[in-house]
Amino acid sequence: MRPQRWPEMLEDISTYFEAFWVATETQDDDEAIIGMAGVQAVNGTDPDVMGVPIPEGFLKDVPTARLEAVRVAPERQRRGVGRALTLTAIGWVSEHGYQRIILDTTVQQDAAIALYAAMGFSQLGVTDFGRWQIAWMALDLT
Repeated sequence: MRPQRWPEMLEDISTYFEAFWVATETQDDDEAIIGMAGVQAVNGTDPDVMGVPIPEGFLKDVPTARLEAVRVAPERQRRGVGRALTLTAIGWVSEHGYQRIILDTTVQQDAAIALYAAMGFSQLGVTDFGRWQIAWMALDLT
């Protein structure tokens, strides 16, 4: 597999995100990042960090945050890292007055879609973005 390019938003996290977390693992006195997740406020100036705009029909007139840049190292997947990052983001979003959290993933990401569904997210629909089909999910916090 070819490594993914480094997303621009990781060069300046404070510009693109309201909050950002990393999951680390210590092994042999070294610490490695094994996962990450960020939250953006959704408004008229959404910086659209990953290049996938939210379809207007999927937005409600409530304070909404967008879960972005969720990544878990492939060798650390299925160990609860993604769930822990998502729960942390949901807690932060709720504490900061947001009433809804929205996210997107590709339809091929069966494990991610299953994880979010198990956490209470509902699927809003699927859109096309270039060569990708994007699955949109949301969790209402009220």
